[in-house]
Amino acid sequence: MAVWRMMFARPQFKHRQIKRMVDDLNREGNFGGMPIHRITLTRQTRELIYVDLEFQLTTGLTQPLFEQMAKYILVAVAGLAHAPQPIYLAAMANPFAKLNISYYIYPDHSLDLIYWQPLLRKPT
Repeated sequence: MAVWRMMFARPQFKHRQIKRMVDDLNREGNFGGMPIHRITLTRQTRELIYVDLEFQLTTGLTQPLFEQMAKYILVAVAGLAHAPQPIYLAAMANPFAKLNISYYIYPDHSLDLIYWQPLLRKPT
């Protein structure tokens, strides 16, 4: 079981955006083809909105796959998960540094992902 604790900086991210992403993933029931055990908007403070995601790893999680999955969250929050392919691919092509995503992996292989800024509607 993979455990990701995601944090979204406020006020850059809005509660409604995060709630929509959580609801969409709950409805889909999988994350990158991997079954979701649980995804929950757990709490929010003045600085952060917290989401916990537990999913079943059905394949090895390589660094490139991890990065694509982490970027997908940002794309989903922006409402671009089902955008036309050129827009979706342009968003996914951005490196972590440009997207302002940071993470920390714990010894138990769970991780914290911090999203500092939303994806622009029209990726550059």
